[in-house]
Amino acid sequence: KSDDHKKMTVLPVALKQEEEYWMLLAWQPKKSKWREINMSKMLAVEKKSPAGEIDHLPVKDAIRQFRPLELR
Repeated sequence: KSDDHKKMTVLPVALKQEEEYWMLLAWQPKKSKWREINMSKMLAVEKKSPAGEIDHLPVKDAIRQFRPLELR
């Protein structure tokens, strides 16, 4: 949306290919919500210690929604 770049901490869960780019499904603990991030828009990735656990989250439901329609 602008030349400013967002910095966020997420817990990666799954990747999927959408035509010519890859999407990352991740949990953003700070906002307590799922994110779908276009990886071609990412400028840098930094590995950090886990910011939280996703065991209590509905990961299977999120992945089911994240899959392409033909695989559901």
